[in-house]
Amino acid sequence: MAPTKHVLKLSAIVEFFSDSDEKRLIARGENAVESNHIKSFHFVPELLLIRGRSTCYRYVFTVASCILQVNLFKDGAIKDASCTCPRGQYLCHHVAAVCLFGHHNISVTDVECRWAAKKVRKRRSRPLTKFIWGKVMCLVIQD
Repeated sequence: MAPTKHVLKLSAIVEFFSDSDEKRLIARGENAVESNHIKSFHFVPELLLIRGRSTCYRYVFTVASCILQVNLFKDGAIKDASCTCPRGQYLCHHVAAVCLFGHHNISVTDVECRWAAKKVRKRRSRPLTKFIWGKVMCLVIQD
């Protein structure tokens, strides 16, 4: 099996969270992905934009949803990210979770293929011959 080419590279995620205080967010993000906390995920290839929704525990036993957005550069590096959780204005593990989920679930084949557009073929007119056989009329195309 050929290796998958990723749109969002793991090195880009590590670089985005490269601050020594933020490296632990990647581990927490992995835990969130493994625990199925990513509730929705959408990649817009034309805009290089990832949108997602994650389970967010704001207080003890209070469950809410965080809405996330990650913008990418053309080379796959992360431009910026935001989350609606209180910490999400800077960086949070929800962003790390969506980035890791995207790394595993977006490939370069998910980007729209321009060459795959169907060509419109001209139809040439062909004469029709009518046959009546019993009560059914058949049309035969003559070449």
